Amino acid sequence: MHFSILVPALLSSSAFGLAVPQAEDSKLMKRFYVPGASVEEGFTIPEDTPGGFYRVHIDDDGVAHHTKVNMNLEPTGEGTDTSSDLDKRQSWRVTCEGSSLNRNDADLTVKLLRDGCGSGHTVQPRDHYYVISGRVASYFCNNTSGRTTCSATIVRQQIQESVSSRCGTFKAGWARRDNSNGHVSVGYQNVNSQNSFCGLNH
Repeated sequence: MHFSILVPALLSSSAFGLAVPQAEDSKLMKRFYVPGASVEEGFTIPEDTPGGFYRVHIDDDGVAHHTKVNMNLEPTGEGTDTSSDLDKRQSWRVTCEGSSLNRNDADLTVKLLRDGCGSGHTVQPRDHYYVISGRVASYFCNNTSGRTTCSATIVRQQIQESVSSRCGTFKAGWARRDNSNGHVSVGYQNVNSQNSFCGLNH
């Protein structure tokens, strides 16, 4: 899958030599890096991250690369989802995190995640996507070693139906599907320094 990546504008941090978001430069920021990430624990989203749609990939040094992407993602082609037929039939398991979400931000992030995934878009191995508005992020995580597909149907069924039904309306939580080569998770949570996203426990 090819995402239309916006032109990066890196913001440097003299303390770590890493790009981090700065609120006053939010209109220019297209890419930033956050240390302290891992495949096991996932990544954090800085609280002052500007609203938008982001792709995240965690490198071998434990740095999460956040890149803002355009919403007009290219559709999947035939045979791009490498999950087996058995994997596709496996059920989703819901976990409730429990905290309350801002209704307007939650609604907007879910809508934009649905719009971005559309009728089906390939997500590369170990790639993750989130939409943030205010202090709420909705996300699609691919913790598998193969490509998988996000779609508006999956987002609607898992967040707006499964998570809302099990956890309560506008209560944080996620749905997880375990495959033979890893797992996929879809959900929404508050953005703060304690919450990680897309780790092995999601």
